Amino acid sequence: MSIGSGAEAELVNRMVASDRQYWIGYSDVLDSGNWTWADGSQTNYENWEKPLTDSDKKCAVLGLDRQWKQVNCEERFRLVCKWPLSAQQKRPKYEYHANHEP
Repeated sequence: MSIGSGAEAELVNRMVASDRQYWIGYSDVLDSGNWTWADGSQTNYENWEKPLTDSDKKCAVLGLDRQWKQVNCEERFRLVCKWPLSAQQKRPKYEYHANHEP
């Protein structure tokens, strides 16, 4: 998963339950202070609810206010995934899915 723009964030926001938080695949587990996407995408967009802190909270979730929140990676949340509909396209279109079970 990765969220590369405000438009992509809005798409994800519309598909998830409004009363739940979701893992988005963004963390600084590998290199403290250097946040990266699980799918290796470039970081082109961020939407943090608060300024980041140097803490043991190394993972990000989509919070109830639909901004990103730093959390402990051991916490359990629902998740959002995306994958290309066709690997053959130069600019693939993506399909998104949200898991509504913790």
